[in-house]
Amino acid sequence: MLEHFGIKDFIDILLVAALLYYLFKMVKISGMRPLFIGIVVFMIIWVLVSQVFDMVLLGSILDQFVNIGLILLVILFQDEIRRFLMSLGSKKGWKFVSKLFIPVDK
Repeated sequence: MLEHFGIKDFIDILLVAALLYYLFKMVKISGMRPLFIGIVVFMIIWVLVSQVFDMVLLGSILDQFVNIGLILLVILFQDEIRRFLMSLGSKKGWKFVSKLFIPVDK
């Protein structure tokens, strides 16, 4: 399994970790932790119903909630999404990337 692990996989894991870090940081700052936990619980239930237990009717109903929920998430988290994109576009947002790949000369 690890013989197929390459630099692309490492970068993939690093980017997902950075994205999750910023997501948790934004949720913590905004005070929307209960809403975020509710969304995560709903997503877990949705995956269990649709994929694991293969409940077709309930799975299709929850699929519709997920489709509408994506639009609702953008509306609910618009300030956080804006802050995230602004921090990503600033030089401060890319400081962690430059520390990883550019050595500091002393």
